[in-house]
Amino acid sequence: MSTHLTESSPLSRKSKRRTSHPERIYTALKDEILSGEIEAGTLLSESRIAARFDVSRTPVREALFMLASDGLVTSMPRQGHLVRTVSLQEVLDAFLVREILEVEATAQAVGNLSEQELAHLKELVSFREADDFHAVNREFHTTIARASGNRILAEFVDQLLVLMQRVLVLDPHLQSWTEEGAKEDLAIIEALEAEDETAAREAARRHIRNAQARVLRRM
Repeated sequence: MSTHLTESSPLSRKSKRRTSHPERIYTALKDEILSGEIEAGTLLSESRIAARFDVSRTPVREALFMLASDGLVTSMPRQGHLVRTVSLQEVLDAFLVREILEVEATAQAVGNLSEQELAHLKELVSFREADDFHAVNREFHTTIARASGNRILAEFVDQLLVLMQRVLVLDPHLQSWTEEGAKEDLAIIEALEAEDETAAREAARRHIRNAQARVLRRM
């Protein structure tokens, strides 16, 4: 059920800094939506956001347009922008597309990762208990996607991970890697180190399918 912002809402707190950059407003709101600080169903007010950042409505509208492009908010004529609720069907669709894109991205990344980048991936898996788990998880997958050399593919993978984060943040049991998930990620790294494209595809596919099963069990 949608709710209007109250004075205690995150968006009612004025920022101490003055900015006219829509990207900065966009980043702040996106972080709060992805962390769950701004809940699904919240109706965002242009005037309240403008007051918070001490700007006119023009950069606010631009920021909200970017959030809408990410699929995070929906424009409600004469009302504001509604923070979207992620449906079960969207989760299923996202996992299907993730499998198609990430398996290919992982295969294309074979031979493109330096020793430092491979070490960074291992380090990220070791941070599976970190408070910023979602950021760490996104960094792991987007690092591999970027190594594919296909910028558009990497951007699509990141967008899908953003959608996943909207779901995972709702359940405290999905706030860290499971032992099973960590082993699956290490298997991906092992295949990348061995420059084995077939093994990389299989490891990525297995990880995504198992991740889907874990999420659906919780939902």
